Amino acid sequence: MSKKKNKNATSIGQELENLLSEKNMTAEQIARKVQMPERYIKLIIAGKMIPKIGDLVRISKGLGVSSSRLEKSL
Repeated sequence: MSKKKNKNATSIGQELENLLSEKNMTAEQIARKVQMPERYIKLIIAGKMIPKIGDLVRISKGLGVSSSRLEKSL
């Protein structure tokens, strides 16, 4: 996981935030569902962390959407 902030991190974070809103879920709820730290999810949303592909897949599955919705931001 990379801590550098860039355009991709911001795009992924925005898309994740949009998906959470569409699904009426919070960062805490998705973190619990996919068994990841809430802080990690919040860092992704804030655009401060680029998650690994495997983590994107887990988050996508937890949201019930195709992983391509988040991967397209990479």
